[in-house]
Amino acid sequence: MSGAFYYPVFGIDDPVELDGMLAEAGLGTLVTAEPGSFAVTHIPFVFDPVARVLRGHVSFRNPHS
Repeated sequence: MSGAFYYPVFGIDDPVELDGMLAEAGLGTLVTAEPGSFAVTHIPFVFDPVARVLRGHVSFRNPHS
């Protein structure tokens, strides 16, 4: 698949719908990759619809911090 580009099949274009989804979820997944490995952490978050900011928390003991 040289030169191919991945287009996601899921997306939300409506900002009101997106804000509602973020306000209800409360839990997210942070994924990072390095050559030969990756890390996944579930993190709690709160969406502030006025500031349009997503705030999360990762413990300092977590490898992602």
